[in-house]
Amino acid sequence: MPANYKPVSEIRSRMEQEELYEKARAEIVHLRKQVKAENIVAKDSRAELLETREEVKQEKAKTKSFRIQLTKKELASKHAANASKFAAIGGIATELLYQTWDVTGYIGGNKWEDWWTSQEMYGVIMFLCTTFVGFIYRAAHE
Repeated sequence: MPANYKPVSEIRSRMEQEELYEKARAEIVHLRKQVKAENIVAKDSRAELLETREEVKQEKAKTKSFRIQLTKKELASKHAANASKFAAIGGIATELLYQTWDVTGYIGGNKWEDWWTSQEMYGVIMFLCTTFVGFIYRAAHE
């Protein structure tokens, strides 16, 4: 609906000026209504966009929980593999500790050697080394 308006120098009479003024006012009113309608549509589109985003987030959350449920078996096998790694590293650390004690002497001196080399104490130290390796791994990967 935009009209072509003459330059001011080409307007010949007061009536023509008033006619062009009324045309311009009508055009302004029309354009304001058009902008208002577009804003309403844009607002509706924005609300629809936000609603769609929320639906996508909810669907993503469902998919994530579904993925977790699907992979419980995989997760269990991963934990078992990690546990065997920790046990191996803990065993190596325990052997290194005992080899070091054989060279430097046991804590408490030679009178404590039988106590430190007993199967029970060896098992406790193995457990502690394995647990320590597990805590270090968890701290490094979380």
